[in-house]
Amino acid sequence: MVVNLIDCYLEEAPKLLQSMRTGVVRKEAIALRIAAHTLKSSSAAIGATNLANICKDLEAMSRAGTIEGASEKVLHLEAEYEKVKAALQEYQS
Repeated sequence: MVVNLIDCYLEEAPKLLQSMRTGVVRKEAIALRIAAHTLKSSSAAIGATNLANICKDLEAMSRAGTIEGASEKVLHLEAEYEKVKAALQEYQS
């Protein structure tokens, strides 16, 4: 069951990251908020608390209607995701 959860996470997270990048580029706070919220929840479920907290910050920014500074946070989020991805892939080995 854990392996299935990890597989789903590793499949969906890149799509959500892409949605966040697109939301920032297009200045679409709603798209950013939805993707950040979804990734926040799934990251928390697998124990990736740092990643979930960055998503929480992005969600709060977009909920406030501003995405100023969001591109830097998304870059930080992507770097954190790479760490989580590596740890999950090692766990699966």
